[in-house]
Amino acid sequence: MGAGRAASVVQAIQNTGLIMGDRLEAVSKGEMEPIADNTTAAGREKNRRIEIEISYED
Repeated sequence: MGAGRAASVVQAIQNTGLIMGDRLEAVSKGEMEPIADNTTAAGREKNRRIEIEISYED
C-alpha cells in the first residue's frame, strides 16, 4: 500500500515535466518507521503519510 502511494506521488511529479524521472525515487518504509501507534485508527491515519525530501547538489 505504501509503495503504491509513493509511486503515485513520483508519477504525479514526473507528469508535471518539471523534474526528470531519474532524479526521483519512491521509497516505502511501511511499518519500519511509524510516527504513531498502529494499534489505533488515529495512529494508523498518521502513519499514512508522504514525506518528500529535496536535496540540492552544489
